[in-house]
Amino acid sequence: MTENTEPTTATLTEIVLPGIAEPDGVRVKQRAIPSPGKGQVLVQMEATGVSFAENAMRRGRYPGQPKFPFVLGYDQVGTVTAAGPGVDRQRVGQRVAAVTKTGGWSTHQVLDARDAITVPHELDPAAIESVLVNGITAWQMLHRAIVKTCG
Repeated sequence: MTENTEPTTATLTEIVLPGIAEPDGVRVKQRAIPSPGKGQVLVQMEATGVSFAENAMRRGRYPGQPKFPFVLGYDQVGTVTAAGPGVDRQRVGQRVAAVTKTGGWSTHQVLDARDAITVPHELDPAAIESVLVNGITAWQMLHRAIVKTCG
């Protein structure tokens, strides 16, 4: 029996939007899982959504979207698997939620630790994810749209 001494590189899978495209125009790509840098965490995704934002980005019509190509995924829930320098090691193993505008349609994502909000393990990750953008949208409607018409 021989032993494999070659280093193995863990990979992530991500959905890349190469340009303006129909849903079947996105590309599945694989690459090495990055290491978190200073002040960052690596999150393994458990849930992400498909919303108006991703559909608008797919058409090139979302304000402030990055240049093509990029990874879609406005919001996500996952578990911290690694912490970079300057991040409390107790973050590893925590379930977190984040709103990042892009990058969530990936099995793993590096996030600034301050953007990864701890959420309970007891809650369903899909339920948590559904509250993120929908909750923010509702808050903005109440505090921006209604305030403007009332004030």
